[in-house]
Amino acid sequence: MRRQVDTGGAAWSGRVDYRDELLPLVVEIQSELHHAALVDRTADAARRTRLEGDGFEVVEVWDAEVWHEPARVADRIRAARRSLGANRLARTAGPNISN
Repeated sequence: MRRQVDTGGAAWSGRVDYRDELLPLVVEIQSELHHAALVDRTADAARRTRLEGDGFEVVEVWDAEVWHEPARVADRIRAARRSLGANRLARTAGPNISN
């Protein structure tokens, strides 16, 4: 995972907290201080929509989870990586043709 990476498709979608180097996965860590207000949640939702439109899966975690439930956060990230890895393999393997 790379930290603080400018990300986007045809246009810049923003600087993400963490971006997987091999898979289209972004991890965003939200805090009560900067992301709990309605205006922040609205902006975050629009940004998440842009990132997903660019082909990224976005895993959003809260800072309290990082500090108090790190195993849960790690499990969510691992699950997203497994899912994306399996999808990538399925696309590159092509159709299963038997004679």
